[in-house]
Amino acid sequence: MARRLYLPEASTAGLLDAATQAGLAEVQHEGEEPRFRFGPATPELDEVVGRLAAHYAQDIVTVTDLIHSRVDKRAQQFADAFRWRKDS
Repeated sequence: MARRLYLPEASTAGLLDAATQAGLAEVQHEGEEPRFRFGPATPELDEVVGRLAAHYAQDIVTVTDLIHSRVDKRAQQFADAFRWRKDS
């Protein structure tokens, strides 16, 4: 997974742990290395991830920009969506 995401293995391990804690992944302890797989904890979470995947397939640039942007930038973009503009 680290190679696919272009991340250090230590960072990837943290992401996998976070995904497991968030109910997005399941871990199986077979052999020496744990194995992770997508496993949403609830049907609602499965639906949200499915909708995100569909949107990603249609608009990869916007979704990846959102993922890689800083939190404060995302919050500002959200707030800007509610601003009245003269051209609107």
